[in-house]
Amino acid sequence: MKTYRFSMENILNLRENREKNTMEDLAKVQNQLEIQKSILEDLVLEERKIKDSAVHLKDIHELRHHNLYKEDIEEKINRQDEIIDKTSTKLEEVRQKFIEAQRERKIMENLKERDREDYIDNMKQQEQRELDEIAVLRYAQLNSLQ
Repeated sequence: MKTYRFSMENILNLRENREKNTMEDLAKVQNQLEIQKSILEDLVLEERKIKDSAVHLKDIHELRHHNLYKEDIEEKINRQDEIIDKTSTKLEEVRQKFIEAQRERKIMENLKERDREDYIDNMKQQEQRELDEIAVLRYAQLNSLQ
């Protein structure tokens, strides 16, 4: 019995590689998002510290400098929110690509499994035909001897 070989094995391998690559991309974007969220948390903490320290200021120059620094932090927080939104959008796009790559790989794996089952069934049928032919030949041989 010859060994089974899926005729579209190269396509299956390509789709498995595509899924693996999109999974890696997904992990990278998730890491980027976590980093950006961490930066935002640090900025928010800094903003709270600034607001808390405003009570202790007595000089107008210190207050003005403090206010400018607070505005700068607020601007950074707004920019960081935008970065997080863009990264979240990118994450969703990559997640959809990953889901599509998974679906395509599963389709090929199902096709391979059905093809393998058909191959096994055909081999069994062929083996049964050969056994039937051997039985017929033996029967004919025994009858011709009598």
